[in-house]
Amino acid sequence: MDSTDIPDLIPETSYLIEDGDMKRTAEIFRQNISRGFSGLCISREKPDRLRYSYGLEQVSFIWLSSNADAKTDDVIVMGPTSITNLSQEIDAFLAAREKSLVLFTGIEYLSTQNGFKSVINLLYLLNDKIMSGNNILIVAVNPQAFTTQDLNLLRSEMSNLK
Repeated sequence: MDSTDIPDLIPETSYLIEDGDMKRTAEIFRQNISRGFSGLCISREKPDRLRYSYGLEQVSFIWLSSNADAKTDDVIVMGPTSITNLSQEIDAFLAAREKSLVLFTGIEYLSTQNGFKSVINLLYLLNDKIMSGNNILIVAVNPQAFTTQDLNLLRSEMSNLK
């Protein structure tokens, strides 16, 4: 991907990416972090793999995994049913930094564990935090993992990033 194809994201905005292309999503995330944002990646994928594959060495991670033994000093491991704890960790990250960029993947996993209503409520709360500070949110999803109604709720809450 040519760096001229990478959009400059606007603070106080939440974006939805529906293409499932993690390489493109990570590049958008990485390029916008280089504009002075502190990065937080919330993902189902193993953080070491994301760091290596996409050059995300300077990013904080929350790994969505039930594998508590995988905890390391630089990665927060969150069980899939710990929605309240996840919200608190994200809030703490945003509060501790002047400019934050959050990449949230794996909401399909959270939806299967908690139901879509719990996940969309988390995203509503997170979007409110994003809009009240110098922060940006990117939510990357596989659109085929959601019902049309659920996908439309996601679309109505965020700007579509093509």
